[in-house]
Amino acid sequence: MGISELKKANHGLDTESFIEERVDLACAFRWTHRLDMHESVANHFSLAVSDDGSRFLINPDGRHFSRIKASELVLVDANDRDTMDRADAPDPTAWGLHGAIHRNCPQARCVLHVHPVYATVRTPRVFSIGWRSTRVSTAWPSRRKGSAAPESSVKSGL
Repeated sequence: MGISELKKANHGLDTESFIEERVDLACAFRWTHRLDMHESVANHFSLAVSDDGSRFLINPDGRHFSRIKASELVLVDANDRDTMDRADAPDPTAWGLHGAIHRNCPQARCVLHVHPVYATVRTPRVFSIGWRSTRVSTAWPSRRKGSAAPESSVKSGL
């Protein structure tokens, strides 16, 4: 579906007035992929489109950042409990996190939640063994060819 078809689409919410916002958010997804600051499909961006922040655009469930189109962004209402019953429902984690932020912090117009590879790889995994102790794993997850990025490939200041 292109922008012209988007003007005709309506999932019970007014989509026509958010075309510019959709294009901007889709560009943010694509640019984040270009900068390699993503991790497959476990990241979410949202953009509030109502004054109270309750209505927002969010990426569709399971769509890679490099493939997100403006017309595919899902328009949801943080106060509508039926959102997760929709055919185009967002990821439940994204819905819970972004919905709560937009509902409780209307000044947060855009929420970007990413797991950049180099930050994720360098973060130790923490496993809860019981309520009295925690174990930190020293095994680094293998996300790319090899494991963690060599120091020379990590840009300073990012």
